[in-house]
Amino acid sequence: VCCSHGQGGDEGAVAAIYSLGDSITDTGNLAKEAPPGAFETIKHLPYGVTFGRPTGRCSDGLLIIDFLAQDMGLPFLNPYLAKNMSFDHGVNFAVAGATAMDPTDLFNRTFSMPFTANSLKLQLQWFKDFMKSTFDTDQEIRKRLQSSLVLVGEIGGNDYNFAFYANKSVSEVEKMIPAVVETIINATKVPSKQLLSQVHPTINLRN
Repeated sequence: VCCSHGQGGDEGAVAAIYSLGDSITDTGNLAKEAPPGAFETIKHLPYGVTFGRPTGRCSDGLLIIDFLAQDMGLPFLNPYLAKNMSFDHGVNFAVAGATAMDPTDLFNRTFSMPFTANSLKLQLQWFKDFMKSTFDTDQEIRKRLQSSLVLVGEIGGNDYNFAFYANKSVSEVEKMIPAVVETIINATKVPSKQLLSQVHPTINLRN
């Protein structure tokens, strides 16, 4: 979890949350992108029963990200792939089934992946694309990130799950751990700097 407190307004106020992860955080992206007939379970009750309707969450109610938004006085995060919904207070890029590593990197393509191509790298690209399309200037991006909470995770469990589904041994899966951990660490290192340098290379944030 990486947090950068706002400047101006209430001291320490968080204006927006940007979240990346897997099913533990997904508020509807998988349900939006899944082909017809796939993952129908999460599209029907009792999933979402606490809301009174299915929301695409892999839960019957609130996720940790929802409780966090509530605690900060912010609306629940809408999924990035949703249409005609507000992203004024943040975006959820997490997708159920997502992996930390790119699917093509897992075991060097020695096993096929279930339906998912939503690696952490792709979610970071979505984040970059969103910031670039939403804000016109470097200053606007800087200001938003300085008053935002950026969460990376939970993610990484599916890297191991999919390997086990492909009948890989425990020893084979254990060999994946350093690469998976490194991928997550690299994604969480000063994300505001990384994102700004990708969106607008001229930006140089100081710690």
